[in-house]
Amino acid sequence: MTALAIYLLMGIGPAVIIVVLAWIIAFEGTRHDRGLDRGDSDQPTVPPIR
Repeated sequence: MTALAIYLLMGIGPAVIIVVLAWIIAFEGTRHDRGLDRGDSDQPTVPPIR
């Protein structure tokens, strides 16, 4: 049972770390994208009008 538990922890541990990192990166990405969209929204809209 301990070997099976260790095997599951070894399998689940990296997956949890990857999911948490991906979640943090995605959440921070949305924050930064919203900020960039607000800041840069004026600049990209000018060239298409011209």
